[in-house]
Amino acid sequence: MSTVALILVALSTTMSVLLSVRVGALVLAAGLALMALLAHLQRGKRTPWRSDLSDVASLATLALALLALALVLP
Repeated sequence: MSTVALILVALSTTMSVLLSVRVGALVLAAGLALMALLAHLQRGKRTPWRSDLSDVASLATLALALLALALVLP
């Protein structure tokens, strides 16, 4: 009986860790996408030392990479 309980606890813990990593990656990707949108909306109001699209492109690339990572995770 205790072996079955131990297996269930191990399975539950493993699934919780896997799901929390996926959810965390999705939330981070969504946050980066919102930051890219904000950078796109504010780029006309500021004078950056680099090109206007560099912030938007880098944040959007990071968001897409994290989204792909979240979808690939087991």
